Amino acid sequence: MTSVEESGADAGDGLDGLIERCRNPRSRVFLVEAIACLRAGALRSCLVMTWSSVVFDLISKLHELHVVADEGTKKRLAPLRASLVGDPTALPDAASNRAFEREVLGFVEQLELITRAERIDLDRLERDAALASHPAFYLEEGGFTPDDDLARAHLESAVAIVLAREPIQGHARLDSVWEVIASPYFPVHPVAARECLAEGPLAGMSHSLAYALFCRLVESLLLDERVVDLARRQRFAALIATVSLSKRVALRTAESYLNRAMTMVPRARLWALVEFFAQIQGSWRFAESALKRDVRAYVRGSTGEQVPRTIHYALQVEALVRDAEARIAALAPEQLEILVASGDVEYDRGGELVIHSLRIRAEDVEEQPFLAFDDAREEASV
Repeated sequence: MTSVEESGADAGDGLDGLIERCRNPRSRVFLVEAIACLRAGALRSCLVMTWSSVVFDLISKLHELHVVADEGTKKRLAPLRASLVGDPTALPDAASNRAFEREVLGFVEQLELITRAERIDLDRLERDAALASHPAFYLEEGGFTPDDDLARAHLESAVAIVLAREPIQGHARLDSVWEVIASPYFPVHPVAARECLAEGPLAGMSHSLAYALFCRLVESLLLDERVVDLARRQRFAALIATVSLSKRVALRTAESYLNRAMTMVPRARLWALVEFFAQIQGSWRFAESALKRDVRAYVRGSTGEQVPRTIHYALQVEALVRDAEARIAALAPEQLEILVASGDVEYDRGGELVIHSLRIRAEDVEEQPFLAFDDAREEASV
């Protein structure tokens, strides 16, 4: 993940938030360069890199969509995907490249990843980027010279329309589902959450909607500091319900996306990742080895106010139990008392400390399907 510090950020210009909102770490590289150009006053370069970030991100979104798409959408994607496979030694042709970029725009509009109004905004960006890369076209007027306001407007539009979004056909549907989940009245129990979503906003949901909702829920739980307490319980319930309602899509999404989302979690929020592993039993398998080592080290060396919370959830993840026990052995008395109060540990009659691990597996699986990923894998293999 490219950090704001790496971008040479000036916290006073309001551009740092654009970097943080960009979903795809690879697209973020182009966005960071575009913002650096804006800050340096290289406005033509800013427009070119902004457009590059949009094209790269749209193509990445089409690849993402293909992973979970239904057969009809896959057939529609086939011609465009075929055109991406060319001779890597061939010299680039500006005219054909620009035609292909416009083809991408038309395709994502047809798939309803963007609206007609948003297409108009992106057409303007594409036109200005083309002029910026060939300023002599405006030679009679002294060359194409965009101003700071135009470059900034294109940056903000690119992030809002493309870079910050999930690849979904029909964003209005996702927004309506999200409003339901964000309501203070949304259930915290997975079974009730499933009933709420199945009978209303997710009735007959498309593969792309299931994919986008899965991604948004995961990102909000792992990365959004504003999601606390009741909202976290609601979103875990919504995520489990989404997995239950669309297991095959959830499995494909987990395999193609989940580890990438997990690696975006900053070290200070690794407690949220430990909680995720506990709440979504089976998700540990989708983390790559390097990330698993980092999480184990975090549990063993956790400090600060999140120690009791981290241990509480680590004790519910089979792969982290030994690390949690090692951390408990080194706890200060006041921290140990917090765990005693929560029921994670207790003293027996002989004064020996007893650690309660994996208690979450005693829950009713039907009501709290933590092994939904295992179920999805079995279904997908049939």
